[in-house]
Amino acid sequence: MPIRTTAVAVAKARGMSKRRLAKETGLSVRTIYSLEDGSQPSGKAIEAIMRVFPDLSYERLFVPTDSSILKPKARRTLQDQEKAEAVA
Repeated sequence: MPIRTTAVAVAKARGMSKRRLAKETGLSVRTIYSLEDGSQPSGKAIEAIMRVFPDLSYERLFVPTDSSILKPKARRTLQDQEKAEAVA
């Protein structure tokens, strides 16, 4: 099943820029933009993203390509959820 990542939205919700996410994952900025646009993450990208967000599960960071979690309205919900988790 094709997947995409929520990592860019999670990073943004945590105040992390795409450039910083690229640096911390070891991926290129171009790859980060590509992932944000819905590209299938490679095994290397999956491992790198999991290392940067050890507090989040695979299921939280990677969703089916057809998932509605990354639609514009859902991104706001994702950010709100991140803020709520940070407070808890």
